[in-house]
Amino acid sequence: MRERERVTKALRDMGGETLPSHTNFVFVTFQTDAGEISEKLLRKGVIVRPCGGWGFGCSLRVTIGTPE
Repeated sequence: MRERERVTKALRDMGGETLPSHTNFVFVTFQTDAGEISEKLLRKGVIVRPCGGWGFGCSLRVTIGTPE
């Protein structure tokens, strides 16, 4: 899936560390709390789910959609 590869690269370029994925989402961890990054991505139309409620405050689940 080319879009997953593109999104994964963009998240890594933002300083995130991603786990390998074969699904329609990417799990990414940053060095700081992911709340601010989450807000920025949401404003750009990227669907994210903060993972703080699961004990991963520096991580996000990023949904892979179409390249719009």
